[in-house]
Amino acid sequence: MSKSALKIASSLHHKKNRLQTGLFLVEGEKMVDEAVRAGFQCRVLFLRRHWYGQHTIPQLFLDLDQTERIWLADTDMDRITQLSSPPPVVGIFEWKKVPMPSYKPGQHTIWMYLDRIRDAGNLGTLLRVADWFGVEGVWTAPGTADHWNAKSIQASMGSVFRVPVEEGEPAACIEYLKGISVYAASLKGMDVSKVDFNGGGLLLLGNESEGLRQECLNFCSAEISIPGYGQAESLNAAIAGGIILSWMRK
Repeated sequence: MSKSALKIASSLHHKKNRLQTGLFLVEGEKMVDEAVRAGFQCRVLFLRRHWYGQHTIPQLFLDLDQTERIWLADTDMDRITQLSSPPPVVGIFEWKKVPMPSYKPGQHTIWMYLDRIRDAGNLGTLLRVADWFGVEGVWTAPGTADHWNAKSIQASMGSVFRVPVEEGEPAACIEYLKGISVYAASLKGMDVSKVDFNGGGLLLLGNESEGLRQECLNFCSAEISIPGYGQAESLNAAIAGGIILSWMRK
């Protein structure tokens, strides 16, 4: 069982295997704890023998039903983790969809559409930011990083298990949120501090280097920007998203 499970765990570093199996890896005590509390089913729990020889195993991990527990040496944990040092625990979890809520016109709700955000760390941080500001749901364009990528999960600090994520073209998102105000983050837009977000809206954020496609801009009600005062060419997508969401929430 341990050899088979180790092989499966290592294969889940690749998106195609996550899609084929419906499984993904969660690394570290905090992330495993977050996944379990969010109702995700843990198939296998790898526990680092040396580390837990000196620390207490969380009771939550001991209470898991229908979960195989496998004790590993540090060298074996190194084989399955993508972290720089082996974590005390890694879990194989079953993928499940966090349900997307219905859009109710007239309420101050905030949504986000991510157009080809390819850096997994940026994606995870954006999900964390979305969670912080109470974003109802996040849509991602085809070509966006996989939110079940281990790097995305780590960067989200557990928000990936709470924030609804749906993949689709912008037209599908706009159809779902019919009638919503659409704001595109752009270097050429109007100052975000001057925009009235009283009705909430959908924020479009583009690719780190190319920005938003015209296909997305065609749907926007207004282009908005964050004024810069130094000489930096642009802002990181996750930082820009956090600043704009702060104004939208105000």
